[in-house]
This record gives sequence, C-alpha cells and structure tokens, in this order.
Amino acid sequence: MAKAAASRGLPNYLVNSYGGDSYGLGQVCSNSHYVGSWYLDPAGWGPVLLSLEMNEMNGVQIPQVTNIAGYEVTAKTAFLHCK
Repeated sequence: MAKAAASRGLPNYLVNSYGGDSYGLGQVCSNSHYVGSWYLDPAGWGPVLLSLEMNEMNGVQIPQVTNIAGYEVTAKTAFLHCK
C-alpha cells in the first residue's frame, strides 16, 4: 500500500507495517511515512503453535484465537536501533 501511495505521488500518507518482518522494521527506521509496525515476536510462537498443531493432528478442536502476543514498535523503540 505504501508503494501504491508513493507511485501516485501522494505526499501525505502514513503506514503501519504488520508482522514485524525485517523489511517493515527497517522501513520504520528509514522511511518517514512508516509510523510503526505491529511486531508479532516470532520467537514466542513455538510453544503456542506446536501445541495447536499437535492437538489438531490428534483430532482436538483448536481455538479460533491463538493468543500470539504482539506489540507496536516505532522508531523510538530501543531494539530497532534507529538513528
């Protein structure tokens, strides 16, 4: 969506990335249109997803909500090391 707005020459738009992938996190630091990113911390997925997969393989009904925690990061978030 950010590239679409830029290609149309729109000067004023804001982007919030979703997922916390390296591209989106990098854009938060380098592109002033990116105001933040919803970071889903993939390191925390293992215990949640593994138990869901095992339950599903054993025929157990799995929930619609998985409770994978996330949080908003901005250029001021320490671990991004934006300059």
